[in-house]
Amino acid sequence: MKNITKLAVAAAIASVSAYAQSVSYTNSIPLAYAGTASGGIGLNFSGQALTLPQWDSASFPGQTLTGVSYTLTGYMYGTYTISNGAQAANFSISLANPSFSLAGPFGGSPALSRTSTHFGGGIFEDLLNVAPSAVVNGSTALGTSTTATGTDLSNVGSYIGSGTVTFTLGGSANLGISGEATSGNQSVLFTQAASKFGASVVSVTYTYAPTGVPEPSTYAAMGFVGLVAGATIWRRRQMAKKA
Repeated sequence: MKNITKLAVAAAIASVSAYAQSVSYTNSIPLAYAGTASGGIGLNFSGQALTLPQWDSASFPGQTLTGVSYTLTGYMYGTYTISNGAQAANFSISLANPSFSLAGPFGGSPALSRTSTHFGGGIFEDLLNVAPSAVVNGSTALGTSTTATGTDLSNVGSYIGSGTVTFTLGGSANLGISGEATSGNQSVLFTQAASKFGASVVSVTYTYAPTGVPEPSTYAAMGFVGLVAGATIWRRRQMAKKA
């Protein structure tokens, strides 16, 4: 009986998997961002438009769009030039409180965000024993957020067409530099030039299936019918053995 149950459930799952397909498109701000500590835009942006292709039914003949999801990943880094004063010093550099946002393309589309928690708290680095009057140029490590995902089932039909859908993005973070003398815990005089940069990468995934193929719930019902039929056969065999 257990084997019959497993076979019926497996058949239902296999039927759904055999028909479900997906295609994904990716774009970024700035365009063609490579996910490195270079090539970003100034990290204080809002209202930035990013477009991705609609699901063009002409490219998928005989298919029906069944689901839409999209993702957001944020990136940030900082650059700096520090001109030290007259005494050796340690410097601390922080890129903290990041806030990345995405507004979906339609009313009711889910909004996504990435904040400090999703960046592991932020970026904090130290420059130790910088010599008096030294000039240090550098950049922080790249901060990469985890990826947020939203599913937009209420607007599936609006993603169908030969054009594009538009997402709206924003990003910000705080960049700070502080210094202390290597002895005496005294503040030091120094000058700095620092900039912060960021990028947002968005992907949209369209799930589709052949037109007229039953929904997964239908396959589940078919699996249940299979279970009942299998159980009936099993009982009859058991009764025949006893007879």
